[in-house]
Amino acid sequence: MITAIAWVGPMIWRATWQAAILALVVTILVRCCGERLAAKWRFLLWGVVLLRLVCVVTPASPWSLFNLTRWETAEPAQVVQQEPPRVVTVRAPVGQSPAPPIDEPPPTENLADPASPAKPSEAALSPFPVADSPAAPPQTSWFDFGDLVGWLSLIWLLGVVISVAQLALASWLLRRRLSACRPIEDSVLLARYDEICRQVGLRRLPQLLVTPEPLSPCVVGTWAPRVILPEAVVTEATQERLDHVLAHELAHLRRGDLWTNWLLLAGRALHWFNPIAWWAFVEMQAEREAACDEIAVATLQDSDRASYADTLIELAASFSASGIAPGLVGLFTSKSRLQARVERLLNSPASPLRASVAMLLLAVTGLLGLTDASPRAVAQSSAELTPSEKRETGGDHVIRGTCVDEQDRAPLKGITVTLYRLRGQAGTPEQIGATLTDVEGKFEFAGLEPPRLGHRLDYLQYDCVATAPGWPVGKTFYDQIDGQMIPTIRMTKETTSLRGIVTDADGLPIAGATVCPYAAYNRPLPQMAAAKTDELGAFRIDGIGVFRWSEDKLVPTRVSIRHPDYPPGSGESETLPAVILATMPKGCVVQGKVIDGETGQPVAGVEVTASTKSYTSPPQTVATDAAGKFRMVVAEDNYVFRVGAKDRVAVALGEQDCSAGQVVNLPDFVLMRGGLIEGRVIDTSTGEPIAQNQSGKPLLVGLFGPAELSSQLASASVLATVDPQGRFQMRAAPGDNFPYVFNMHADRISWDTEKQPPVIVKAGETTHYDLTITPAVLPEEKVKAAEALIARLPEDKGERTSEILRELREPNGDAFEDCERWTRLVRELVKIGPAAVPQITAELDQADDENRLRKLSFALRAIGDPSAVPALIRAIPRTLRRPSSDCGIKVVDQGLNQFMQKHDLDEQDRGSDFGYGRPVREVFGALQKLTGQDFDDKSVYSIHLSEDPRRQEMQRRRYERQAEGWRTWWEENWRSLTQDASLANVGLRLTETPVVSQPELLGPTAKSGDGVIGMRLSPLREKGKYVDYFIDLDTGEQPRPPQAFVKPDAPPTETEVAAWAAQQGIDLICVPYKTAAGKEMLALKAIGMKVRELSPSELRNLDKILATGKLPAGQPAGELLIHVDAETKQRNPDVDSAFLFTTKEGSLGLIETRMYGRGRSSAASLFDPNGDAAGPTSRSVLFDMHEIIP
Repeated sequence: MITAIAWVGPMIWRATWQAAILALVVTILVRCCGERLAAKWRFLLWGVVLLRLVCVVTPASPWSLFNLTRWETAEPAQVVQQEPPRVVTVRAPVGQSPAPPIDEPPPTENLADPASPAKPSEAALSPFPVADSPAAPPQTSWFDFGDLVGWLSLIWLLGVVISVAQLALASWLLRRRLSACRPIEDSVLLARYDEICRQVGLRRLPQLLVTPEPLSPCVVGTWAPRVILPEAVVTEATQERLDHVLAHELAHLRRGDLWTNWLLLAGRALHWFNPIAWWAFVEMQAEREAACDEIAVATLQDSDRASYADTLIELAASFSASGIAPGLVGLFTSKSRLQARVERLLNSPASPLRASVAMLLLAVTGLLGLTDASPRAVAQSSAELTPSEKRETGGDHVIRGTCVDEQDRAPLKGITVTLYRLRGQAGTPEQIGATLTDVEGKFEFAGLEPPRLGHRLDYLQYDCVATAPGWPVGKTFYDQIDGQMIPTIRMTKETTSLRGIVTDADGLPIAGATVCPYAAYNRPLPQMAAAKTDELGAFRIDGIGVFRWSEDKLVPTRVSIRHPDYPPGSGESETLPAVILATMPKGCVVQGKVIDGETGQPVAGVEVTASTKSYTSPPQTVATDAAGKFRMVVAEDNYVFRVGAKDRVAVALGEQDCSAGQVVNLPDFVLMRGGLIEGRVIDTSTGEPIAQNQSGKPLLVGLFGPAELSSQLASASVLATVDPQGRFQMRAAPGDNFPYVFNMHADRISWDTEKQPPVIVKAGETTHYDLTITPAVLPEEKVKAAEALIARLPEDKGERTSEILRELREPNGDAFEDCERWTRLVRELVKIGPAAVPQITAELDQADDENRLRKLSFALRAIGDPSAVPALIRAIPRTLRRPSSDCGIKVVDQGLNQFMQKHDLDEQDRGSDFGYGRPVREVFGALQKLTGQDFDDKSVYSIHLSEDPRRQEMQRRRYERQAEGWRTWWEENWRSLTQDASLANVGLRLTETPVVSQPELLGPTAKSGDGVIGMRLSPLREKGKYVDYFIDLDTGEQPRPPQAFVKPDAPPTETEVAAWAAQQGIDLICVPYKTAAGKEMLALKAIGMKVRELSPSELRNLDKILATGKLPAGQPAGELLIHVDAETKQRNPDVDSAFLFTTKEGSLGLIETRMYGRGRSSAASLFDPNGDAAGPTSRSVLFDMHEIIP
C-alpha cells in the first residue's frame, strides 16, 4: 500500500505544479480578454485547470505547454539522475565501446580525494535513468522512513482523508437541515415556476421546496435535483425578486453545475496543500455564478440588470453564503466577491468576443494544458546502433580529443572523460555525457549544438574533464587546428598538496570560503575537489596533479575562491607544493529585481550582468530566483547593469557607483517586448546577402542602444547570428540603436557604429535595416589602379605636378588603404624634383588637413630643395593637432617600398614597412634635413591639441614660439642655402590671443578629457634615447634637460633640477626617494602645483562630480605623488592612486599612477629606453594624465 502511495505522490505533485502554471496562464488570458470574454467561457477555461488537477496522468504531446518547463537544474548530479541529455550522442572511437556519462558525486563541503576516485558502476556510466535490474527484487517492505518522498506522500494522504471527512460531515449536516423542507403548494408561484423553467430550457421540472432554515436559495441533489427556497423569500419577496432567484437556480441545473461541483470538490480534496489550486477553485465558482446571472437576466427579458443586482444585494444581506457540500450549489458562495459580481453584471461589454474565437481559445488552452511534456529522445550508444541507424540527434558539432600521459605523452586507454556544458553566462557547468578513451587515447562526443562563445543572450560552450582510479584529475589543453579547438588531456601520477590562507583586505581570516582547483571554462567544479576555509581562513587540498611546461617550469595551478559576502576571487601558484595567500577585497552587495512589464510579475531565470569599462573588474553574471530577485557581490567600481532575456529587453542601468561595504538596491528592471531590428548583411560589391566571414564562420551581429550602453562597456557582445540566407534579427529597446557586425570588418563595426545614423526602434514594431560589408580591394587591384593613374598623368612637368596635387587633395580612404596610390604620386613629385617645389609649397600653404601636411612634407624632404624651408616654417603652427600616432606602412612594390624607406624619418629600416610620421614630425623632419638645424624640436612632439580652450592657446603660443625661432634663424642664414631673395622673408603671421583666466566655477559641460595613457618619467640619472624627464602639464611639452645637467662628472642636485624646472614652467619631474625601510624608490614630484589625492569613489565618479560644477574634495597631498594610507598616514607606492592637480597657470587635470607588471611597483617599473628588447632597461614611473575641461 505504501509503495502505491509513494508512486501516486509524485504524480499528484506533477499535476499540482502543472495546474498552478496553467492557472497562471488562464489568469493572463482572462485579464487580456477582459469583460469581452463571457462568463461561461471563463468558467470553461478554469475548468481546464480543474481537469488538470483531477486527471493526475495526462497524455504526452509535442504541443504541451510543459515542454517549456523542462529547465535544467543547477546541480549536475541531479541533471544526470533526473533528466537525460536531449541532444548528445556519446561516441567512442573505433575499437572501443563507449561509456556514457558518469553520474557526478553530489557536491560536498569536505575535501574529495581525486587521486582515488571510485570506479563508476555500469549504472553510473549511463547517461539516462537506469531501470531496475531484473535481478533486483521488488520493494515489499513497509516503507523506508528516510525516504522524503514517502513521508510527503503520507502527509498528503492524511490531508486527503481529512478533506473527505469534512465533506462527508458537511453532507450529513445538509441532509439534516433539508429534512424540514416541504413542497410549495401556491398555484400561482408554481405556474410562474413552470414558465421560467421552460424559458431557461429545462425539460424536466425540478421539485420546488421551501425550508424554514435560514439557508440561501440553492439547488440540491445530483440525481434528483430540487430547488430550495427559504420561507422568508417565498412569503416576503416580490414577484420580481422570486423570478430572479428561480431563474438563477434553474440556470445552475441547465449548466450541470451540480455535476461539476463534484469535480471541484474532488480537486480540492486531492490538492488541499496547493494555495494556487484553492485560488483557482474560488475563481471558478465566481465565474459559475456570473454565468448563471447572465442566463437569468437573458431569461427574464422584462427585468433590467440593476433590479437583478438589487436582488443579489438584498439576499446577501439577509442570508449567509451556501456552505461547501456535495450535491449543493447556492445563489452565492462568497459575500466577499459580491461587489465584483454586481459590477460585472451592471457593466456588460458592448462587443463580446465571438463564440468561435472563444471556442478556439478554449481548444488551444486544453491542447496545451491537458497534455504533458513529450519524453526526451533517448539516444542509443553508437555500439547499439547498426551502421545505417547511426546518426546525430542534437546537432552537427563534434568534440574529438586525446588523453595522454604527462610523463611521456603516451596515449592512455580507459580514462573516463566527462563532458560539461555551459549554457548561459551564469550557472553551474552541467554534466551531459561521458565516455572512455580507446587504445589510442582518443575520445569523441558527437551530436552537439555548435558552441556560441560570443553570444550574451545565448552563450553555449563545452569543456572536458578526465578522471580515472589512481590518477588525479587531468588538465585539459586546447589547440586550434583548422579553426577547431581540439582538447588534449594530460594525466599524471605525480601529485602534491595545495595549502593556503584566505583573508580580507584588513588581513582578517575568512572562514567558509569555497576553494576549488578545477573548473570548466573558468566556472568552478566544486564536486571534483574543493575545500572550505576554517576559522583561521586556512584550507588544504590533496591529490593535486603536477603538470609541466618544461622540465623546470610548472603549469600554474589556479584556484577559484567563492564566498557569499565577497566578490569572486582567485589564487595562483607557479610552484608545487605551494601555499597560496589570497586576499579577497571588500565588495559591494548589489541586489534588485526583474519584473515583466506587461504583467507586473517577477521573472525567474533572467541573467543580470554587471560590467565595467575597466578590465580590472571582470563582468559578473547571476540569474534571478523564483521571486525575480538577484544578488551579487562586486568589487568596488562603476558598473553598468544589463539584463539578458530571450524575447524581452530591459533598459540598462549605467554609471552605478558600487563602493566597498555598501548595499546597493537597484531599481526594478522592467522586461518589455521592445521592437525588432531585422535585415540582411549585404555584400556591396555584389548586392547579394553574405552569411559567413573569411574564415567560413557565421557572421555575428551586435547592438548598442538603451539596453546595451557602449560607452560604459569594455567590450562589445554578440546578440544574434546571421542565418545561411544572410538574415538576422535582434530585439532592441525603443530609441536610438546602433547595430554592428561583430566578427568581420563591415561598414558598421563596434567602434564606429555610433558615429553613424541611429536605427530608431519603436515598441511593438519591426524596423528593417541592412548591414553592409564593402569588401577590401585586393592589393593587386590597388596597384593596377594606381599604375593606371600614373599612366594618365600629363607629361608636362607643371601640368603633371598640378594633377598630382589635385589627386592628393582627394584621398581614397585612409593612409593605409590608399597607400598604393599616394606613395606613387609622391614618388612622381620627387622625380619631377625642384621644378615641382613652388607648386608643392603653395599647396602646403593651403593645407590644413593631416594627410596633406604629412605627404607634402614627405615629398619636400625627399626632393631636398632648401627653397621649401619658408613654407615648412609657415606650416609649423598647423601641425598642432589632436592626438595621433606615427606608423609603419607597407606597399606591394618592393622598389617603391625601398624608395619610401630611403626618405622616411627612421634611422633604421622597419623591415618591410616605411615610417610615416605625424604632421609635426614630418614638417620638422623636413626642416632638419634641408637645413641641418635642430632647435630642440622634439620637445613639442608630445604636444597634442587639447580640448581645453585655455590649454589650446598656451599650446599655440608654444608652437608659434618654435616657428619664430626657425623664422629668425632662416632670415639670418637664408643666403647659405639659396640665392633666391624672394625667399628671404618667411612671411610668418602670428596672432597672439590672450590666455583667459581659469574660471572659479566649473561650467555645466565640465568633464575629464581623454588624456594620455602610459606616460613615463625617469630621474636624470637614467639614460636612453626614449627617456623623458620633465613635462609641462599645461601644454604637454616634454623638454630636454640643459647641457649643464648631462655632465656625468657633475650631476645636478634635486634642488637644482626643481629650481630649473620651475623657471621653465615644468610641472612634473621624477625623483628617487627612500622608503621607511631604507629601500630606494621612484616617485613623481609636483613643481609648484596644488595636488590632492582622490579616493577611489571620487575617481570613479569624477565626471558626475564635475557636472555639479565642483571639484572632488580629495585629501591634501605632498610634493611626491604617492598614495598615503588614510588611517596609518604611511606611504604605500604599491597602490594605484589618483591625484587632482592645479598648475601654476591654473590648468586642471588628473594623474593616475599605475602598476606595471605583476608584482612591480608603479614607482619603480622597468622599460627599454632604446626600443631594443635586448638593450639595457631604465627605471621610470608609469602614469596616465587626463585634462579636466572646465
